[in-house]
Amino acid sequence: GAAVVGPIEGWTPMEAVYWSIVTLTTVGYGDLVPTKDASVWFCTVFFIPSSLFFLSFFLAHVAKSYIQLHAIHVTRLERGMRQKLERQRALAERSERAKRN
Repeated sequence: GAAVVGPIEGWTPMEAVYWSIVTLTTVGYGDLVPTKDASVWFCTVFFIPSSLFFLSFFLAHVAKSYIQLHAIHVTRLERGMRQKLERQRALAERSERAKRN
């Protein structure tokens, strides 16, 4: 987006990248706005739809990574709790046997 809209609007490369990031993240401060017909059409037809598509896939990947990390953590905690429970059962069985004898 920055490579196309920036030169059309006459923005510096830094302004174009800033506008692209602000628009991509849907913050939209409104300080830089495409005003020329070519850049407005480019944004409407290509940049905004493709940015939303990209952002949705990126956020889906972040969510998937978080869920996998959470599942690993839950599995580790569950394994530790099962081991602790087994130790407590074994200790209780030894205690019961000692009481009987």
